Amino acid sequence: MRFQGPIPREQRVHKQLLAYASDFSFLGTALQPYQRNTLSSGVRAISLDHAIWYHHPVQMDEWVLFSVHRSQRSNSRALVHGEFFSQVGLLLAGCSQEGFIRSR
Repeated sequence: MRFQGPIPREQRVHKQLLAYASDFSFLGTALQPYQRNTLSSGVRAISLDHAIWYHHPVQMDEWVLFSVHRSQRSNSRALVHGEFFSQVGLLLAGCSQEGFIRSR
């Protein structure tokens, strides 16, 4: 992913954009084995907590790989982890989110 258009040079802005990107359909990964997503009819998903650990400076106007995997889904709860990598493979940030997911 990468954000298009002009982005201010301040590192805090790039970190804020990464935080926004990390929460955008993160919980949908937990629904992939069921061929559903957070926009599917009858699915309700809410974030219970979300944490991000920044390891290196972030440039969201350059290509960034967001690798996401689900570690657990049971009892209407899901735990998802993700990592952001630069174009040269440097780990920029890691994140985790726990969510409540219910379908009718």
